[in-house]
Amino acid sequence: MTRPLLPALAILALILPVACQGREKTLSPAVDGVAVDVSTGAPVEDVTVSAGRGAETDVTDEEGRFSLGAVVASDTSIPLPASGVYRDTAVLEAQADGARAYGPADFISIGKRALSPVTLFLMGWDAPYVRGDVPESCELNDDEIYALQVLGLEDRDVMRGVFARELEYAFAYETWLDQTLVRRLPKRCDVQTPQLRVWLDEIDRLFDGLGD
Repeated sequence: MTRPLLPALAILALILPVACQGREKTLSPAVDGVAVDVSTGAPVEDVTVSAGRGAETDVTDEEGRFSLGAVVASDTSIPLPASGVYRDTAVLEAQADGARAYGPADFISIGKRALSPVTLFLMGWDAPYVRGDVPESCELNDDEIYALQVLGLEDRDVMRGVFARELEYAFAYETWLDQTLVRRLPKRCDVQTPQLRVWLDEIDRLFDGLGD
């Protein structure tokens, strides 16, 4: 019964050392973007933007623009999928005086540049958000609270205006909200299915009609 396994094991023994050789892996891509006030759409100067998973930082200029270099590291793990090519997202973080923002920078794993520019929507740290049916005992990460604040915004015209101009960015942001609230949060908190449906409906309303 073990003989059929021997050829496969021999091939695996040859492949593994090659697959595990050190190679560059992008942790966060090179990305350009702009930080704006979510209530006015005006660019914000002197905002510190970081790549989250790396040491790259930049400060926005008078037009609210920033530019981050790619963060790469040597990777010796076996790639999944085997091609090592997949779509990934780095979450950018921005902080200014009394305000913060998070935003997704989509990229391809073997590339070093984001697929599109990123717009970061600054809002106050104390901005209200709809907690919904999240248990009181559940400790939320800052980006999860921010995502809830985004869905709780009454005036979304500024965000929708940017999304309408940058549809690829809108797709990235929609996916990020979905992953943050609908996919990731229930793994850490006892969030009921009805609340997940509410969040999905809110995401649909935020992006409804874009690209038509």
